[in-house]
Amino acid sequence: MVYMDNILIFSKTMEEHKNIVKEVLQILANNKLSLHSKKCQFHQTKIDYLGIIISQDSVETNPTKVKGVADWPEPQNQKEVQQFLGFCNFYWRICPNCKTTDRANREEGVARREKRGI
Repeated sequence: MVYMDNILIFSKTMEEHKNIVKEVLQILANNKLSLHSKKCQFHQTKIDYLGIIISQDSVETNPTKVKGVADWPEPQNQKEVQQFLGFCNFYWRICPNCKTTDRANREEGVARREKRGI
């Protein structure tokens, strides 16, 4: 048994979109695959997918997820730091300068450990 959860289709024009949707639905039907109609949304101009808001003009973080990061309690040990970084990791692809900041933080941490002889 195969389970598919999401099919996202992006198109530049509504005409192109309707053609692609029709083609995808035909491929599904040809392969005896069905959709749960109550879970389907067609012709959306903006969607929230995996905590990212995607529209024709932009890809943005969901404000609720950003609030989750901002409100995260200060980690008290290594495991809590790892949990926080795991939560944040997903957004590094769309967050400007995150990788630069992360690299700087790692270098600073290495320098502190070297200074302490660790």
